[in-house]
Amino acid sequence: LKLQFLYFIGIMSDMPTTWREKFDVYHAKVNYLPLGLLVIYFVNAWVQTFPMIANSAWLLELGMAQDTLSNYEAFTFIPWSLKPIYAYIMDYLPIKGYHRRPWVTITCFAAGSLYLINGYFVRSTRLAFGTVFIQQFFWAFNELVCGAVLMDYAHRDMKNAGNLQSLATASRSLGSLVATLLQLAVYSCSRDHHRLSFETVLLITGLVCIACGALFPLIPEPSESKKLQVVEKRNRESQHDILKVTGLVFVMELVLVWITLKSFFDKNVFWPVLATVSTVAVGSAIFLASNASIDLKEIYSAFKKFAPSIATAVFLFLINITPSALGSVYFFQYEMFPAQCDLVHLSLISYGSTLLASLCYGPLANAQRVRWVLPAMGLLAGLTGMLTIPFVKTDIPPMASAPISMTPSAPQICVDFMGGCYDPLHYRMVTTAIMAFTSQLVLVPKEVIATEMTIPEKRLLSYSIFLSVMDTGASVRGWITAPIVSHFNISYMDWSNLYKLVWISLGTSTFMTLLTPLFIWWSPKDKNSEEEDEEETPFVNKCKDEEYN
Repeated sequence: LKLQFLYFIGIMSDMPTTWREKFDVYHAKVNYLPLGLLVIYFVNAWVQTFPMIANSAWLLELGMAQDTLSNYEAFTFIPWSLKPIYAYIMDYLPIKGYHRRPWVTITCFAAGSLYLINGYFVRSTRLAFGTVFIQQFFWAFNELVCGAVLMDYAHRDMKNAGNLQSLATASRSLGSLVATLLQLAVYSCSRDHHRLSFETVLLITGLVCIACGALFPLIPEPSESKKLQVVEKRNRESQHDILKVTGLVFVMELVLVWITLKSFFDKNVFWPVLATVSTVAVGSAIFLASNASIDLKEIYSAFKKFAPSIATAVFLFLINITPSALGSVYFFQYEMFPAQCDLVHLSLISYGSTLLASLCYGPLANAQRVRWVLPAMGLLAGLTGMLTIPFVKTDIPPMASAPISMTPSAPQICVDFMGGCYDPLHYRMVTTAIMAFTSQLVLVPKEVIATEMTIPEKRLLSYSIFLSVMDTGASVRGWITAPIVSHFNISYMDWSNLYKLVWISLGTSTFMTLLTPLFIWWSPKDKNSEEEDEEETPFVNKCKDEEYN
C-alpha cells in the first residue's frame, strides 16, 4: 500500500530519486499509514460538510427552537457513545471473513439513504429526531472502522502517534474545505434565491454517500484476523461485561432524553414510554448487580492495573461535557449574514485554518508529552475564543436579500472591539481564522490521548471505550447546555444574552484543559518499556505493511 496510489496516477515514475527518498522518510514517520485510509477520511468529511447549510435551512423550516436544538444535538449524539458494541461486532461478526470492509459499504449505504429520506419526506421535528438518530448509528460505526485502522498503525511506533492523528485530521479538514468550495456553486449571495433547494443538496449528498461504499477496498484488513480472534476469545467474557454496561448506559441515556422530549408528545404517549424505558433501565441494573461477583481484592488489583486508563476515561468525559455555545453562535451568524455566500466564505476560512493547524501539530508537538501540550493549547484556545464576545453583542440588522454592504438602506452595523468599529463580516472572518486554528490544536491532542492510552491486550475495545466516553460527554453537553439557553431566554428573536453562554463555555472548557496533568499522569511515551520497543520496532522495520493484505 506504501506507494501504489502514487504509482497508479503516474507520478512516481517521473519523480526525482531525492523526492522519493523524502517521501519514504515521511511515510516512515507516519508508520507507513496507507493513503487509502486518508482518502476515506477525506470523503467522509466531504459528505458530512457539504449539506451543513442545507441542514440548517431544513431545521429552521421544521421550526426547531434554540433549547430544542440543544436537546436535538444531545439526542443524536447518543449512538456515538455505543462504540464498544460496534467494536465487538467488528471483531466477532465478520462477513465472509472480512472484519472491516463490509461495514464501510453497509454504513455508507444506510447513511446515504437517510439523507434522501430527510430531504424529501421528513417534515416534522419528531421524525427529524428519529431519522437523524438512526443515521448517527451508521456514521459512528463508519468512523470507528477508520479509527481502528489508524490505531493499529499508531501502535507500530507510538512516538509517531501525533503525526498520524495530525495527518488524519488534516485529511478531514481537506475534505471539508473541498466541500465548502463546492458550496460556492450552490448558494448564491441572496437568501431568497437558491441555485439548489435544500432537498436537492441532501439528495446529492445521499447519492455521494451511497457511492462511497465502493471505496471499501481502500480499508486494510488484518491478514491474521483469525489468529487475532482466537487470542481475543480469552477476553470475550470481560468484553461481554463491558457490552452489558454499555447497553445499560444507553438505556439510561434514553430515559434522560425522553424526559427532555416531554413537550413533543401527548401525556398518553409520554408517560407509558417513560415507564417502560425506566423499567428496562432499573431491571438491567438489578440484573447486572445480581450477576456480578464482588471481590474487593480483585477490584483493587484491577483498579490499580488500569488506573491510568480509568483516569483518562474520566478526564475525556469531563472535558467534553462542558457547555457549548457553538450551535447558538452558528445560528446567530446565520441570522447576522443574510447572504449565504458569506457563510460559505466563513466556512472556507474555518476549514482552511483547521487544515493548517492539523498539519502544524505533527511537527510542533509530535513525541511531546501530551499532558502538557493540551493545557497549553487549551489556554490559547480560551484566550482567542474571547474574540467571539464582541461579535455576539452586535445587533443583528434587518433581514435582507443582499449583504449588508450592498443594502443602501441598511443602518451602519459594526462590531465594537477595543474602541474601534469593525464591519461584522470582516471581523468574523479574521476571528474565525484565529479561533479555528487554536481550537483544532485542542482537538488533535485529545484524540492522541485516546490512541496512546489504549490497553495493549484489548486495543480496539479500549480505544472504542475512550471514543465512546468522549462522545457520551458530547451528548451530555447538550443536556447541560439546553437549560442554560432556556434560562437566558436565548432565541431567534432575542440574542442579547448569548455572550453569557459564550463566557460560560470558554471558562469551563479552559478550566478543564488546565486539569490535564492531574488525570494524565502516565502515558506509554513517558513509561514505555524497553520490551515493547524491542518488540515493535523490528516489526516495523522488517515487515512494514505485511501485517495487512
